[in-house]
Amino acid sequence: MTQTHAQVLFMMIIAQTVNPGIVCVHCGIPSVTDTGGNLSYSSPHQTIINAAMARVNTWITGFPSAQTGGSTSLPEVTPEAVFESELSRNSLRKYGVHMVRHAMGALGNLTFFSMEKFQADCERERYSRKIFATCPENMGVIPLYFPGDDRAIEGIREIAEKGNPKLAEHTLINVDSFRQWEKSITDAAQKKSYCPQLNDTVIDTVGSATGGNG
Repeated sequence: MTQTHAQVLFMMIIAQTVNPGIVCVHCGIPSVTDTGGNLSYSSPHQTIINAAMARVNTWITGFPSAQTGGSTSLPEVTPEAVFESELSRNSLRKYGVHMVRHAMGALGNLTFFSMEKFQADCERERYSRKIFATCPENMGVIPLYFPGDDRAIEGIREIAEKGNPKLAEHTLINVDSFRQWEKSITDAAQKKSYCPQLNDTVIDTVGSATGGNG
């Protein structure tokens, strides 16, 4: 995520240098992969890391974000595929992410499109919007804790020099950072659940850990 943000900031700086005041949209979209190296839109990590990217962008640039989410890795229309997409959309909205790419009807990590799933997604989205309309104060205000990293700039420089984040020392010493960070978010959700009547990836994770239904 740090590398993605650095690349987008560089492009924004160039744009502002050439045309001062031009409106930019942060389209840095971090993604997670499964064990086979393929994108994994079914993973709750995909939603959380994009919510984090949007929040960091809001703090630093003030420009809108175009994050990705609301999809699934499953290739066929099933209740699980519709449910996974719904969890992701609700989570992103709760964290204040404006989804320029809504991914309605998408399957197989955005590889396929289904009109049947599009209709199912729209039905679930209409329901979610009604719930959010009853508690707008909880949209985009959920705390999203970010641990400090005193070596972030050093890590970006190292990655640029080596040409691959996989080979960077900064990556290796922080290999467990994402899991620890996600745990802090899940722990916070157990203390206070925002819009509990709307399932999302964090609530689903808490429910799974405690034996609930999510």
